[in-house]
Amino acid sequence: MPKSSMQSGQVLLLILLAMAVVATLVLSVVSRSITDIAVTTQDEQSLRAFSAAEAGVEKAIVDGLAIGLGSSGTVGEATEAEFSSEVGEFPENKRSFIYPTELASGDTATVWLAEHDSEQISGDRGFTGQTFRLCWGKAGVSGAEPAIEVSVFYDEGPELRVARVAYDSSSTRRGENNFSSPAGSGKCTIGEREFGFDSLVDLGSMGIRSRVFNDPGKLKMARVRMLYNTDGEPLGAVSEGSSSNFPVQGKLIESTGSSGDAQRKVEFVNLFSEPPAIFDSAIFSDINLIKEEQ
Repeated sequence: MPKSSMQSGQVLLLILLAMAVVATLVLSVVSRSITDIAVTTQDEQSLRAFSAAEAGVEKAIVDGLAIGLGSSGTVGEATEAEFSSEVGEFPENKRSFIYPTELASGDTATVWLAEHDSEQISGDRGFTGQTFRLCWGKAGVSGAEPAIEVSVFYDEGPELRVARVAYDSSSTRRGENNFSSPAGSGKCTIGEREFGFDSLVDLGSMGIRSRVFNDPGKLKMARVRMLYNTDGEPLGAVSEGSSSNFPVQGKLIESTGSSGDAQRKVEFVNLFSEPPAIFDSAIFSDINLIKEEQ
C-alpha cells in the first residue's frame, strides 16, 4: 500500500477517535444538564406541593372547618399546585395522647377535661374519672430534671374553683419547694415515646369532691406548667381505669399538596382556645363581674 494511503488511513482513524471523544463529552454534558433540569424541576414541584399543603391547613383554620369536614383547591393558576385537606379529632386515641409541642420552663399546656361544641365548652359532657396519669420529660437524658405544677379547674355549685398540686422527682429540691413526690412508676410509654417521669393525679386527694368528678361537665381543664428544665420537654396524659376517656382536645388537620409528580403531606394540630396562662392566678367567673360604685 502506498505510503500516502497509510497516512490518510491514520488521519481518518485519529479523526474518528477525536470525534468519539468529543461526542462522549457532549453526551456527558447533555446528560448532566438533563439530570440537573430534572432535579431542579422535582425540587420546584416539591416546594410547590409543600406550599400547597400549608395553604390547605391555613384555609381549614380560616374557614373554621368542623371535625369531619375538608376542603380542596388550587394555589395560583401559574403554579398548577393543588391541595386537599381533612379535619379530624385530636387525639385520635382518647385513652392517651402526647401534647403536640414540647414545653420550656414556665410554659403551660392545657389538658381539657370538658367536651367542646366547636370552640365552646359543653356543660353536659366530659371526663368523669377520679384519676389520670401525667408523663413528662425525656427518658435517659441527663440534665436538669423537670418538675410540673398541675392546676385543675372545676365547677362546684355556682363557683369555678381551682385545685393545685406539684410534683418534683428531685428530693433535694422537694426540701426547698415542698412539692410532692411523683406517684408514678418512673416508666411511662405512650405509643413509641418513652418519658422520664410520671405521676398519678388523684382528684380526690386534691380536695375535689366525688360529686364533681362523677358529674359530666363539672371538670373543666387541667393546666400543666413545666418547671426547672433547661430544654424543651414532652408532656403526655393517660386516662387511668376504664371509667372515662379524655375528650377531644382540638382538631387534627391533614393536608396533602400536589404539583406535577410531587406530593407532600402536612399535619397540624389546632388546639381549642384556652385562657392565657397569665390569668391562672386571677379571678374566674361563669357570670359577669360587676364593679359597684362607692
